[in-house]
Formats: sequence, structure tokens, C-alpha cells
Amino acid sequence: MAVFRKPDSNITKETNNVGVFIGAFLLGPLFFGIIGEWGHFFLNLILNLTIGLALWFIFMGWIVPLIYAFFSIPIVNGKWKRKGWIRED
Repeated sequence: MAVFRKPDSNITKETNNVGVFIGAFLLGPLFFGIIGEWGHFFLNLILNLTIGLALWFIFMGWIVPLIYAFFSIPIVNGKWKRKGWIRED
């Protein structure tokens, strides 16, 4: 788990890496829409509707969400860094 602290106060946020991974894998673009990462929402949606849908015909459609789920942890951590929060690990 990564812990982020707001620089001007003692407010902290913890990101649950396992929860992020599972959420990105199971919910796909909906997960990124919920957390407010709209660029990744649209990118994940496009990848799932093109490559993922084509792969479902050979029963391999789960590969696209799985690969994107591995990248979801740095995406969520980068979101907090872009907002100016400081990582305390």
C-alpha cells in the first residue's frame, strides 16, 4: 500500500494496490471513470471494444483487462502525485 500525504496538512490517503488491481481487472473502464481518470477510461474502453472483443472469439478476451490491471497501480499512484500529494513510503 502506498501512503500519500497532503503537503499543507496532515491528511493522508492510502491506496490499496490489491483493490486497485482487482477493481481495474473486474470493472475495466468503469473503475477508471469512478476514480476520475477519464483518459484511461476512454483508452481502456477503446482497447476492450476493439482488441478485447476480437480476442473473445478465441476465448482470450480476459488478456486486455489483465494487462491493463497491471498498469493500474502506477496510474492511481501517479494521480495522487499529479494532485501534489507526497508519497511517504
